[in-house]
Amino acid sequence: MKWLKAAVASLLVVFPAVTEESTAQAATATKPLEMYLPTDIQGHWAASEVMDLVMSDIVNGYVNAEGDVTVKPNASISRGEFVTLLIRALDIQSDPSVDTKNLFRDVKDTDFFSVPVQMATGLHMINGYQDGTFRPHNPIKRAEVASLIYKGFQKKISFNGAPPRYYDTKGHWAENAIEQISLSGSEIMKGYTETPYGSVMQTFRPEKLMTRAEAIVTIKRVVNMQNVPYLTPEELYAQVVIDGEKKYLKAMDEGRFDELEAINDQYNTGYLHAYNRTIIRVLAESYQEAQAQGHTIDYEVHWIKEPFAPGLIRGEYFATVFLEECEYEVITKVNGEEVDRSVSSIRGEYLMMKDQQTGAWKNYGFIPQPKEI
Repeated sequence: MKWLKAAVASLLVVFPAVTEESTAQAATATKPLEMYLPTDIQGHWAASEVMDLVMSDIVNGYVNAEGDVTVKPNASISRGEFVTLLIRALDIQSDPSVDTKNLFRDVKDTDFFSVPVQMATGLHMINGYQDGTFRPHNPIKRAEVASLIYKGFQKKISFNGAPPRYYDTKGHWAENAIEQISLSGSEIMKGYTETPYGSVMQTFRPEKLMTRAEAIVTIKRVVNMQNVPYLTPEELYAQVVIDGEKKYLKAMDEGRFDELEAINDQYNTGYLHAYNRTIIRVLAESYQEAQAQGHTIDYEVHWIKEPFAPGLIRGEYFATVFLEECEYEVITKVNGEEVDRSVSSIRGEYLMMKDQQTGAWKNYGFIPQPKEI
């Protein structure tokens, strides 16, 4: 009974992990599952940060002629692209209180970066050039990024600590911004250690072009450092995870598969939403096939060890909840008779972000951790 195996396997939707095998399960979705699995970041120094923003839909990959998804972490990033990623990551793509008039003659309303550039301008993060252009397609430089971040977040981030001593920023137009974002208490951007003629000196390389990987890491640091009030791990976990699981399992137990998509929309986003949407379709098809053959499927789910979330890392728009090991049992019955009983153990990190439309927290990923021995 292939439909039974598919149905039982689908119960693992509650705690999916990011694996290469997930690509094979990718069915049609709003954003195909394989788009969340870039092939060019394995072993890269910024792989963790890149993957995090890919899973949360902040960074979109490229699809080559062979169908492989890439992020091009070592390629340069344009001014328009950087502003777009930053505004998207900070959940400020739309704000009625911000004046978003288009002030640049080289930014068209049809450009993908048009709204983010207008938003950044209204927030006084960028000024453009004296000739009335923004030059969105120019590769962005490290000094430009430093200036943009300092202007936009000096009221939200505590810039403190010992100032660095860079040998290549004195008199530079962005000298103050570079110093502020490089303070030891923030280190949003770090310098380089040079050893010319045997001596050691620190440089910032303000005119160096920023790579996509460097841009992603910088944006992630900015997001994580904003000063915000904290929810407790229990509050955030209960709101986002437990409520969703209860609704999901209840609908599945009652065979209301048409409601699973809505539950997925309410509690998940990004990678996790794409994964769950694929599995929900598999589950629904298996259930329908069983019914067509005159069978009924029922599930019983019992917690053996209740979930507990003892730790939380949170910024204004992203959060990580550390889930201690928990166990649950799934009993599958066909036509009233038990045909499968399995116990699963889960331990790891729930990755969450604020929904840009509703302000509600949603899950976008889960990173399993090995069981403690």
